[in-house]
Amino acid sequence: MTTKVSARQLLALATLLSLAIFNAFAATEAVTKDGRHVILDDNGTWKLQVDKSNELVDISLAYATPKSATSIARSGFGVFLFAYDPNKWSVEQHPLSETVEFMFRHKNGSAIVKVVTERVQMTLSGLKELNIGLMQKTDPKAHIESETMLTVNGNTGLVLDNVGEAFGANWHVRRFLWSGKQGSVQMICTEANNLYEESAADINDLIAGFSVVEPAKKL
Repeated sequence: MTTKVSARQLLALATLLSLAIFNAFAATEAVTKDGRHVILDDNGTWKLQVDKSNELVDISLAYATPKSATSIARSGFGVFLFAYDPNKWSVEQHPLSETVEFMFRHKNGSAIVKVVTERVQMTLSGLKELNIGLMQKTDPKAHIESETMLTVNGNTGLVLDNVGEAFGANWHVRRFLWSGKQGSVQMICTEANNLYEESAADINDLIAGFSVVEPAKKL
């Protein structure tokens, strides 16, 4: 017996097949061994995601300074601003390094964020290689596990993540690197690996407080 198929049924079947093909090649969500969420695209690329406010937020999206960041730390030559939440972070001088201009210390955890600023403009690839070299001096086995571009208040930089061992503990380090005509900036965020998920949102909010201003003109 031959079954007749109407044009409407053929159209519905074609739509279902199209959806099936689309879903087969759509981005796939995955979880890495260290618990981070990534999106795998059908073209072979992937993007890191951060769990923030119970929603997966693509870190490649632009960041803007949060409203809770009501205090400002300014670089020595005045063109880089770092807005922060004074209820969560304190600003201190680094006790051992002259290279670090100042650092933020989390009030409720072990996270610290070292801020290095320079008048010299560098390439992002140069900053990346510099940080890899410094990272491997501490832990020769350490390597960059993920990297992505991030725009913060209109300033596009590079985010690097790695986990390394030092002083008998495992540490998660997130680095935000930026460079432009005003100079270069490195924000080196360090937290114990087992505590990183607790501090990740606050660390990202601190990175989101970075901005660049034009230097004041001399009269």
